[in-house]
Amino acid sequence: NAIAHKRIPMINLTVGLFLEQLIPMDGEEPPSTLDKLEGTECLSNLLFPENGSATVELLDVTTLKGLWNGIKRTHDESSMQISIAGSEGTNNKILADNCRTLVSRLALALEMLPDKSLWDAFISEPLLKQKKQIDMSPSRSRLNIAYMACLTASGGPRTLRFCLGVGLESLLDFLSENLEDTEDAAAATHGIGAFFSSCTVAINRGRKEGVVFHPHPLEQYATKASKVLLDAVEHKELSSAIKVGATRALEFLVLAVSEEHLEEELLSRLCSFIETLSESITQQSPGDESDWIDACSSTLGSMLGNAVDQETSDASKTVLASPAIQELVKEVITPKLLEAAESISLGSGASKKAIAMACTLSETYSSKTITALLEALQKSLEGGIIDDSCIQCSDALSYVLRNGGDYPSRAYHDSPASSTVLNSLGGGRIRYSVNAEKMANLSLPTEESKGDADAARSKVQLVLSNLLPAYENNVPVMTLVQLNRTVADVLPPMSEADKSTLSITLPILGSALSSIDEFPTIDDVDMDTDQSSLQEVCIGMLPGLTEFVMTEDNDIETRSSAAYCMHAMLSLGNLSMQECPVKPVVDDLVKRFTSAKFDHDASTDWLNFLSLMASSAARRGGSSSNTAGKIAQFLVELAVKGKAQLPFTSDEEKQLDLSSVDYEKVASKLRFVSASAYGSMLALDVKPLMKQRLTHTCLKYIKEAYEEEKSQAQAGNSIPPPNVGLMVLICHLICNVDLSKMDKMVLHQTAAITVEGLSSSELFDPSTAFDPKNTTSKNLVLVAILKLLSVAPHSVPVSIYTYCSCKG
Repeated sequence: NAIAHKRIPMINLTVGLFLEQLIPMDGEEPPSTLDKLEGTECLSNLLFPENGSATVELLDVTTLKGLWNGIKRTHDESSMQISIAGSEGTNNKILADNCRTLVSRLALALEMLPDKSLWDAFISEPLLKQKKQIDMSPSRSRLNIAYMACLTASGGPRTLRFCLGVGLESLLDFLSENLEDTEDAAAATHGIGAFFSSCTVAINRGRKEGVVFHPHPLEQYATKASKVLLDAVEHKELSSAIKVGATRALEFLVLAVSEEHLEEELLSRLCSFIETLSESITQQSPGDESDWIDACSSTLGSMLGNAVDQETSDASKTVLASPAIQELVKEVITPKLLEAAESISLGSGASKKAIAMACTLSETYSSKTITALLEALQKSLEGGIIDDSCIQCSDALSYVLRNGGDYPSRAYHDSPASSTVLNSLGGGRIRYSVNAEKMANLSLPTEESKGDADAARSKVQLVLSNLLPAYENNVPVMTLVQLNRTVADVLPPMSEADKSTLSITLPILGSALSSIDEFPTIDDVDMDTDQSSLQEVCIGMLPGLTEFVMTEDNDIETRSSAAYCMHAMLSLGNLSMQECPVKPVVDDLVKRFTSAKFDHDASTDWLNFLSLMASSAARRGGSSSNTAGKIAQFLVELAVKGKAQLPFTSDEEKQLDLSSVDYEKVASKLRFVSASAYGSMLALDVKPLMKQRLTHTCLKYIKEAYEEEKSQAQAGNSIPPPNVGLMVLICHLICNVDLSKMDKMVLHQTAAITVEGLSSSELFDPSTAFDPKNTTSKNLVLVAILKLLSVAPHSVPVSIYTYCSCKG
């Protein structure tokens, strides 16, 4: 009989068993979040098997009601525990999402069945009970509203209309009758927005699947919702909480309903509302609440982006496509926002946020906005002086490039004004003030004019830093080619104009090279085949860049940019087919060091540059691994012993011996620099074998130091604290490797030496408290010990607690 009626009792029993995993029987221990996650997954797999048809039609009414109650209760419990920190909160969020997904799939499947009583039992009857709770207090029905809004978005056409009739209409009625400064009114505004947003999701998904909703699901609610929400925003005595909710709801309303659904009066009020948002942003005052300003920015940005796209789109139009709103956006709102964004007013930040939001949504709006900002920047640079307005304009451009998604960077590279701006910044064309024109004569520059030139360079760098985000992704191949050729043409720099060009181009080239994984091939570049490939240009630039970096007379920031460019070039996998493209650079550095007179500052720069090249080799791996290993060995030996053989040399004379340094503090600092350089290599995201090779480079020195301490202790001698080089080396090792994979004995030895570092007078002497090197070293020691205590407390000697109690 059960089979004849297409009812298989077994599936109903199975569902009941899984429900007990969600809601246990009385007296049983409550299930964990992971148990509930497993239960929802089992229910989903049972009712919607991957390799078969859905089995929902085999369920009976009693089972469906039990399913609703079990899923709804689990959803509510998990939603209230999402705020818990750590994995428990994350798992509860996943569980709540799983519940909403499962109930939506069930609603859609039941809606498709010819037997409507099943849908009524699962959707209609429970939602009508929830409606009574919403009518009484929306603030106490937030979970019910969220649950119903989810069904609106994913439950199917019939479920969509039913949820709107039960949930949205109840909230509109409540707000119309209770437009007061209460928590219930605020909850109602946010709930209305949730229903409009969910309905938009459902309509857009249906449109992609070829489903047309007729009549429009929101047609009967558009007028009433617009009136009550606009009343809430225009009400002067209501709190910002209600106005924020109403503003968000109006954002979703204008994205969901069309112009024909609204009367002329309401359309006029909507235009006034959009102007109010703009004025709240651009005319912001110190007393304005941040929540209200944030809501205005995000809502206005969303409206702007969608409005501009609807002007040219063939898709279904909403109220944003109306001529009145289109004209308002073009002629009033956008110009005001750009003017405020380029100013130093209080509303500048909120204006930038609104513009960036619009750019994330619309490629057309991005193109118009970036072009306008670039042209304004170009105009402000025409006089050769960077003033405050120029800097503010570049700040606005930078914010949009960083926060506006991918569209702004593409628009930047498509605009001819971008190259014009770079040309204006380079070549020494920028002056600090009109008085700097005196530098044009043949007389020697005065101290005043030198100061003006330094100030001009500082402002150029400030504007340049605001342009760099455009070169961090989506850089066209031809732009990359042009940047490389520009640098190659002025190496070595023969004039101040050449140096100025490098100061502009090198930071940009470094950012552009870092944004790609491999060089584009000759086929990717639209240029004549007789021209050199991009790889060949870069290889040819390496000696010139090395010379520029090692020349102390050059500007330090530009030298750093050149080193960064070399690092980016050498890190690219397809730069060269030779054995290791980094080794010739290292050989050149070693040759320069051995032929130069020892100098503390030059040695520091040399060590840092050498470690940067080693990092490039480590990132490349393969044939470059040996280069990285040799340099790592050199850095470690120098940090620990103060003496090391230069990489790829065998002559004993080619050693760096810090014992020959006159000042002990200088030797100590060079040990610190060497250890820090090795630490920067460890911090790289490289292949596991490369990481293991770098790690093992210093382990033997740790063992030697530990054995020395042990022998001193056995002989009854006092144990001297480890030198700063070894100390910093070990701390970098602890901070950058997975301690769980280290040998227990090695980990114990490492921890013991780290704890001994706490007694180092060199690091913790009060007289050196303000020494930057010592401050960094002390912080490293403390961070390393903290990690040991957190990850591997068993490895830390008991003496650490004695030491801390004595100090306390």
